Amino acid sequence: MKDINVDIWHVDDRNIDFLLNGNDTGYWKSFLESQNISHTVLIDDVQKAIEKEAALKISGSRKVNWDSYAQLADIYAYLKSKADAHPKNCILRTIGKTNQNKEIKMLKVTNGKIGNGAVLIEAGMHGREWLGVSSLLYFVETITSNFNTQPGYIRHKDWYIIPVANPDGYEYSMNKDRLWRKNRRRLSGQCDGVDVSRNFDAFWGSKGASPDTCANNYFGPYVFSEKESIAIRAMNGVHKMRNYKFNMNIKSIRGSGMAVDWAYQQGIQHSYLIESRSRYFQVDLGLGLGFRTITHC
Repeated sequence: MKDINVDIWHVDDRNIDFLLNGNDTGYWKSFLESQNISHTVLIDDVQKAIEKEAALKISGSRKVNWDSYAQLADIYAYLKSKADAHPKNCILRTIGKTNQNKEIKMLKVTNGKIGNGAVLIEAGMHGREWLGVSSLLYFVETITSNFNTQPGYIRHKDWYIIPVANPDGYEYSMNKDRLWRKNRRRLSGQCDGVDVSRNFDAFWGSKGASPDTCANNYFGPYVFSEKESIAIRAMNGVHKMRNYKFNMNIKSIRGSGMAVDWAYQQGIQHSYLIESRSRYFQVDLGLGLGFRTITHC
């Protein structure tokens, strides 16, 4: 089999989706046919899809809205505005800093009562998954705008929300390389970055992760080697892990051995991965709208 570098987007028990250079398409079709493996070209030209999506990106400083993707600075300004507007219910904290010294922000939404169950939600662990970030910001907007009129199962919990768990990767994807997935840690070789989602102490180095420093799913030199994964682990000191009732990780593409697996192993029985896809890709791929949810429960 020819040695070809591919970018794996999705793997499950029946299917694998991957991105490859257009020049290699003929080889792959011939190989798959020779092995009697059924296959379908889902996106004929990814670059055109990226260019179409670029029109939805905010290029300058603007308020967060639900028709476009926001820059990191605008997201942080939005979170601060929520904390300023709702000081009794919203507390904005910095839970860590990245290799490029960017702050990792967490918004706590609470009624202030002692004994609330806790919910930890994070998104943007992969830099290129803008939709997960926007989805979580929309959730923030929904519960903070009318917090006191929300149902009891919303009001009587402490919500720990990390909209951008990988700020360096998110900003780099926004402004340099749309498909950038890892953080921006400088490595000793020719390639940079660690897949933060594969750096947790749960199935580390197993299926879905790679020891190749140039791979998009490089799991890092050791467990919790990255400042981003360390920051999420440190949430254990903010609110004891076993007091969390739910953990949710919002992503655009599914994987294994991620933060949600680690949370489950730490005793959070209800640990969910919510997989969302852009409307553009859903229409093209016939996937329909909404979320796919994978849970350990």
